[in-house]
Amino acid sequence: MAELSTGKKWNALFAETLSKPLGIASATYYALPNREKGDLNPLVAGGLVISTDDYAKLLELLYHKGKYHGAELIPAPLVDQMARQHFPQAQIVKSPLRETEFSYRYGLTLWLECDSAVNLPCDQQGASSPGAFGFTPWVSWKDQYFAIIAMKESSGHWMTGVRIQNALKPKIAWLMQLISGKK
Repeated sequence: MAELSTGKKWNALFAETLSKPLGIASATYYALPNREKGDLNPLVAGGLVISTDDYAKLLELLYHKGKYHGAELIPAPLVDQMARQHFPQAQIVKSPLRETEFSYRYGLTLWLECDSAVNLPCDQQGASSPGAFGFTPWVSWKDQYFAIIAMKESSGHWMTGVRIQNALKPKIAWLMQLISGKK
């Protein structure tokens, strides 16, 4: 839809709207899967080829509600919409996290780590986007930090990153409180 409405290719749009304003390396791009089948549609949900340092800039943008070093790249209300449970009463029949100890719900483009199914932004909690092989970035607005577990689990089991993330979260929260002088 973005390509049709602008007449530009996805990678050009990404470079123009995010890569250049964030100072992300020009070698960053979205992979085009299934080229041998003629599919020219970039894999937006999982095809980003980017360094961990540059991905941290995307998390910083999310953490600061669309602002990066004072410049608004994404309107804050749009970021709030991403972190909102739009259908809190929906019965979830199938979800990758349904059979786990985690009660995350999916928002717009990310997992919401809210304690309850309320129709409010998850500002008091956080959001994450674990990848299929363990790469696990997350934002904790509650504890005022963002982090990335950059790994590639050879078995392709994405829950490894989520479990490491959840083991680290209380330790990072404690450290953030110590740094801020609240502990």
